[in-house]
Amino acid sequence: MNKIFVLSNKIEVHIFKAIGFETRVVSNENFKDLISNDELKETAIIYFDLAIKEKVYEAYKHYDRISLIPLPFKSSEIGKSEDGIRELVKKSVGVDLLWEVTYETK
Repeated sequence: MNKIFVLSNKIEVHIFKAIGFETRVVSNENFKDLISNDELKETAIIYFDLAIKEKVYEAYKHYDRISLIPLPFKSSEIGKSEDGIRELVKKSVGVDLLWEVTYETK
């Protein structure tokens, strides 16, 4: 089974449990042991708060099978992760699949 985790340094991360995600609250002390090795073997996606972006990338960059996807947890962060996701998709697929398309109506 593929697990999906949501990581944040805010307690509000537990809202994601309601839709079936595994959640963890991050602190500096427990970051390395946040997700066990057994859990990582079953993990497909880790969503994370932009506030902990650097720590997440450092901790999980060696897991090629796990997708790391930043989420804006503050309204002021909305749109900040879009360019990063676009670049990751472009790098992995070789084409910008997320380009903006505008349609003219007659």
